[in-house]
Amino acid sequence: MGCRRIAHIRGSEISPALGRLAGYKQALARHGLEVPADYIQTAGTSDDAGDIGGHDAMLRLLSLEPRPDGVFCFNDPTAMGVLKAILDSGLRVPKTSP
Repeated sequence: MGCRRIAHIRGSEISPALGRLAGYKQALARHGLEVPADYIQTAGTSDDAGDIGGHDAMLRLLSLEPRPDGVFCFNDPTAMGVLKAILDSGLRVPKTSP
């Protein structure tokens, strides 16, 4: 997709979330991309409210300069909240296939 400023919305301090955070950092390093500290946001501690945490974290990311052009979410409920925040902000999520 060509993204160069990729943020990560992470979960709490549990092994799956920590592993995904480590994988995010490794993938960006492998491609020579920076990991600004403010591009890593925590969604919250509960999967039950993952969409709310994802929404709030994405709003924080959208306020940054430069704004991220890609986001890696640690789980699906978080991603649902992220998508809502993006669409509510008047932005579009690109289509990757017809």
